[in-house]
Amino acid sequence: MTKKIFFLLILQPTRILIHVNYKNMSSSHLGSPTIYPFYVINSDESIRTIHENIQAEYDKFPNQDELKEIVLVRCMWLKGKETNYTLCVFDENVYEQILDSNSMDIEKCRVSMYNKPSESQTRNLFVSLPRELSLSDCMKILDNLMSDLILYEVWKKRDFNIVYPGRSRSDDMHTGKAHIYFENKDESIEKIALTRMFIGGREWENTTRKIECNWKRRNIRRKDGPNIPRGRTTNIPVKNIK
Repeated sequence: MTKKIFFLLILQPTRILIHVNYKNMSSSHLGSPTIYPFYVINSDESIRTIHENIQAEYDKFPNQDELKEIVLVRCMWLKGKETNYTLCVFDENVYEQILDSNSMDIEKCRVSMYNKPSESQTRNLFVSLPRELSLSDCMKILDNLMSDLILYEVWKKRDFNIVYPGRSRSDDMHTGKAHIYFENKDESIEKIALTRMFIGGREWENTTRKIECNWKRRNIRRKDGPNIPRGRTTNIPVKNIK
């Protein structure tokens, strides 16, 4: 049987899952299996059932208190439609047990070249914030998500900084955007791509809106003038932009 792997290409606004064969692409395109506990389960069961099945594997451990909690079980999408693939993050000991028992069709996630930023994008992340939630609501949700990644030792607290441009603490209001900056410029792109996959695609609490998490775009620098974010219209002649 030909072995297959799974990886994500997430574009705005459509989340896309690409399923490819090892023989069809070079290792440089595919990337290596992540060392972090990000897994893909192939099943047509509901997300609730899959979560319950994973929890059942946890229940087999006599020392459950020593295991890291399940922090992600969400559907993966293809052209706006659900697929049978589920992205999960849970304790690696449970993953090893699932492999030994062959109780689920599961693989470690890989970060492909298609999941990494292009030349027009930075290695930082942009999160679109919903207007129906307050600044403090959004801050709490994003802080909790990053805390989950700290729990799984993807990051340490000092490794990143979440910025809310133009926020008003007095009015508890935001401007619809948050930036996640990663302090170490030599940090693995794989870790940041996994962070983007972890945050994006789930629902904001108390809403039906999906969290949109994308690579932050680079600014276009012009001579003798301010930076212009990509995508913003301008009447500056092209020859004056470098």
